Amino acid sequence: MQDVDPVINAFDRLVARDGARIIIATADIRVSATALDCLSRAASRTLADARLMRGSPVGLLGPNGSGFLAALVAIRRSGHPAALLDSRSTAAELVETAASLGLSGVLRVRKAWPDGPLDFSMAPCRTGVAASIAHGMPPGTAVIKMTSGSGGHPRGVACTSDALLADDAALRAAMAIECDDRLIAMVPFAHSYGLSSLVVPALTHGMTLVVPAATGPFAPIAAAARCAATILPTVPAWLSAWLRLADPPPLPSSVRLTITAGAPLPPQTAHEFRRRFGGGLHVFYGSSESGGITYDRSGEAGARGTVGEPVPGVRVELQRIDSHEPGAGGRVVVQSQAVALSYVPGSDGLLHGGRFVSQDLARWRGAELEIMGRLDRMINVRGYKVNPVEVERVIAEIPGVNGVFVHELNRSTSRDGVLNALVASTDRGLTPEAVLERCRARLSDYKIPRRIALVQALPLTPRGKIDRLAVARLYGCPSSSDA
Repeated sequence: MQDVDPVINAFDRLVARDGARIIIATADIRVSATALDCLSRAASRTLADARLMRGSPVGLLGPNGSGFLAALVAIRRSGHPAALLDSRSTAAELVETAASLGLSGVLRVRKAWPDGPLDFSMAPCRTGVAASIAHGMPPGTAVIKMTSGSGGHPRGVACTSDALLADDAALRAAMAIECDDRLIAMVPFAHSYGLSSLVVPALTHGMTLVVPAATGPFAPIAAAARCAATILPTVPAWLSAWLRLADPPPLPSSVRLTITAGAPLPPQTAHEFRRRFGGGLHVFYGSSESGGITYDRSGEAGARGTVGEPVPGVRVELQRIDSHEPGAGGRVVVQSQAVALSYVPGSDGLLHGGRFVSQDLARWRGAELEIMGRLDRMINVRGYKVNPVEVERVIAEIPGVNGVFVHELNRSTSRDGVLNALVASTDRGLTPEAVLERCRARLSDYKIPRRIALVQALPLTPRGKIDRLAVARLYGCPSSSDA
């Protein structure tokens, strides 16, 4: 455990040097560095009253706003690692996560813009201290990011503040972000993307975060226009929904950089963005375990189907895998100062010593990386390994398809994999038979989905990724056809 947190030190210097600087705001609210510092000390009193064991991990639960930033500063000042919890978690999910990480308590932010100590509450976890000792939190842990393993169960990623700062420096250099930039805060602060792209630069360099005042799908655009935001970090699902409108609200003239991350960007979305607004979407690829990996400086990689080049200080290697498919690519291995310490609970050889062996499969296209899918999504069909991404790309090219997810149906009567394609479309003329016809024309027989399910929209998590639990509930969708 570090005695002095370099992120908090940077924030304290910011307060002393430029306390009037606006750190986070809406169109009607302005919170300066000094005001945020006062709010963090109010949260610290709530923590102190709980009398938790020093060094034990504390969960942080709250929406985007000044309260989240203040609570994070308070937790780190109090000497606790901060576990960043999803504000949309159910009570059962929070209990499971607390037990898994060995949390000694959860600091809850009651509202996005707190007024004082009464807007913070502390809920001790009965087994937290004993569990944290048993799990052996890695020394130096400052933040625990949440991620999901292949089974969908919550898993922590222990990260140091030095790693967060290394990631911040690399991303600011790659993206040419300056201290006077104003960033739209539509990405959750508790997620790795929001932590790296929003929270850390705001606390350490005083970049202003503009939080949309409303919850509507296009509130970020309105907030960007009213507050003259310069950078718009987004996710592909939001971009696709925006661009599917016949007359979408225009991109504010103040926005000079639109970034997309968190999930694969369909090339057609990149093409449509350029057609509508004349500029490019800048693809950012990273992970909770390693921070930023690649970035597209040109704004053209997304249309090519790649995710840009490695960010400064990041080394990317492709580990060979056994595959009968030509051009299957290799497993992405990342080395940098931004790589996290280990998983919590339980470390393994995939995340250790500044090196992260991911589940992502990729290949090089010149100096750019093209993501080919995930190793843990490969499906065995009749003795062959099928990469669902290949099937998804073929279906995604069909006019009227807004999204597609190919997965394996669990059928106890067969040991062999059975492919199901969940296809999102609002085109009433699109039929499962039309999807199958395209697949038969473009794919080998064993790659053709046995079942097509048509839905209005794919179920997504707050991070913009496929909600696999929700997908499981859609297996029996009546709008389907067997091949």
